[in-house]
Amino acid sequence: MIASDENGKKPLLVHRAAWELKSGKKIDDLPPANDGTRWEIHHECGNKLCLEHLLLCSRREHNAIHTFERRWNKALSKIAPYGYISASFVEAA
Repeated sequence: MIASDENGKKPLLVHRAAWELKSGKKIDDLPPANDGTRWEIHHECGNKLCLEHLLLCSRREHNAIHTFERRWNKALSKIAPYGYISASFVEAA
């Protein structure tokens, strides 16, 4: 959290503020998402410190992205439990 809104009641989160500054739009002023959920900011690069790769998506889309990432990471951990895949494994596939 870096600040609060105009009346000081709602916290303004860093990535939300960065997206609003970059796009020139306020998320609260946007119409609701197509699926009826609220808007969320997603880090496309996965680096929490990055303020460049931000994606505006609905809450449902955001949950789907994170569900996919969790499943992908779980599958990779079974293939390469020590965090790397050898070149021989990639060539064999």
